[in-house]
Amino acid sequence: MTAILGSVLLVLTLAASAGAECAWVLWEKLELKTPAPSEASWSLHSASVSRPLCEKALTRLWQVRVETNKPGPLAPGIEETTAAPGLVSVRWKQGGGSTTTFYCLPDTIDPRGPTGSK
Repeated sequence: MTAILGSVLLVLTLAASAGAECAWVLWEKLELKTPAPSEASWSLHSASVSRPLCEKALTRLWQVRVETNKPGPLAPGIEETTAAPGLVSVRWKQGGGSTTTFYCLPDTIDPRGPTGSK
């Protein structure tokens, strides 16, 4: 019984440390809000050795997107920008808009879905 319990604890410890050591990937999802339906596009930005490092990169990228999507003379087509941590939503003056969402995911997860031949 003690040997089984020790084995279970060892497996759990190894699984936890393997999960902690995986790379974390920063993804950007762009969804266009236009009259014509469109699929979301995904962009892979960077990989980090830890989740906290990935989240730091996410915050920096999010801040850049918020700044570059503010209405004003440098972006005359933008009507309004709404932002929350990890999300930037833009409404265009001529209708439609976009929503950009940022994610830090383990390198074992591909948000684009399964790949391979059908």
